Amino acid sequence: MRHEMTIKKNTINKIENSIFSTYIPDSQQLNKIISDKFNLYKDHSNTRKSHFFEGRHENIYIPTDLIEEVETILSYCTQCVEDITGKKSLKSGLWFNFMEPGHVTLAHSHDEEDELYSAVYYVSVPDDSGNLIITKNNNDVTIQPVEGKLVLFPPDLVHHVTRNNSNKTRLSLGINIGN
Repeated sequence: MRHEMTIKKNTINKIENSIFSTYIPDSQQLNKIISDKFNLYKDHSNTRKSHFFEGRHENIYIPTDLIEEVETILSYCTQCVEDITGKKSLKSGLWFNFMEPGHVTLAHSHDEEDELYSAVYYVSVPDDSGNLIITKNNNDVTIQPVEGKLVLFPPDLVHHVTRNNSNKTRLSLGINIGN
C-alpha cells in the first residue's frame, strides 16, 4: 500500500548561517511505518550496504519501492532546499543510518559536485543515542536529535555522530539534494 501524505510546511529555522532545521508535522505514524519496513527489508536481497567502519555499515540503501513512505520525506526535504537556495527541479537520494548501542558515525563530508545540501531526518531516537556534530569554521555545532526533525546543511561541512550510549537502536535517514 502506497503511503500518500501531503505535508504542510513548517517554519525552517536557521541554526547557524547555512545550517537549518525543521520538523515534519505529525511524523509519529510515518516514522513507525518507515521503522517497521526498515526492519523488514534491511537484509533483503536488493538492499545494498556500504561504508563499513567501526564494525558496522554506516550506509544502508533500501530501494524506495520497498519503503515508499520515504518519498514523503524526500519530497519535503527537497522543497525545503528549494526554498533555501531558490533553485528548482532538484533531485534527492537517501540511505538509512542504523546505529546500534555503542556505535558512532565517523567524521566525513558529502562533497560531490552536484550536491547543494545534505540532510538528516530522525526516524527513531532513543535518549542518549548520539548527537550530530557539524564542524563549521573550526567550530562545532551540536544538534540534538529528535524524532521528526530534519536538519539541513551544506554537504562540504564535516560532520559525525557521537556514540549511541543508549541500550536501543537509533534510525535516521541521510539525504543528499542537488541538481
